[in-house]
Amino acid sequence: MYKVKTFQVGLMLNNAYLIYDETTGESIVIDPTLAYNEISAFCKDNNLLVSKVLLTHGHYDHIYDTFLFQQENAKVYAHEHALFNINSELTKHILQRRGKKIPNIDVFIKDGDIISLQNDKIKVIHTPGHTECCCCFLFQNYIFSGDTLFHRTYGRYDFEDSSFEKLKNSLKRILSIKENLIVYPGHESPSTLDEERKFNPILLDL
Repeated sequence: MYKVKTFQVGLMLNNAYLIYDETTGESIVIDPTLAYNEISAFCKDNNLLVSKVLLTHGHYDHIYDTFLFQQENAKVYAHEHALFNINSELTKHILQRRGKKIPNIDVFIKDGDIISLQNDKIKVIHTPGHTECCCCFLFQNYIFSGDTLFHRTYGRYDFEDSSFEKLKNSLKRILSIKENLIVYPGHESPSTLDEERKFNPILLDL
């Protein structure tokens, strides 16, 4: 049975997520940020092996420790447009300043893709707006929303590859999901789709 553990780190309260199965030892990281040490310690204590790293998008604060998992043979999954952010001069400067290395993308994902686990699957939902590469990951009764949807708010749209119109359309699509999924965002606290359907200010502009 899969479980989800949250690792919240840094001044921006970035969330890294670990999906894991204690029986098989399989584990998947979503947005490693600066949580490699914490995740690795937890995996060691619970006999888990990280096989995949899923990136909701390519901004530096979400990918800091991606290369560390990659060099341990985890495959990195991201939308092809994530390369625009991952390889930007800003990202290179910030990661190098912290002694981090730029990761590669092993598997390009797109809307509707299914990422197979040993005993389950994760569905990819392409949600451009915050960045062109943003993706959400639908798993069981969870949606990992990155910087697209937050608790009673939504992502910035003032970057070079942002679009408020695309962000609105992406949020409309997410909020149209009938189930009351648990929302695990890229920063701060979790929410639910029912709560966001009632209180998210984006609804005023849809």
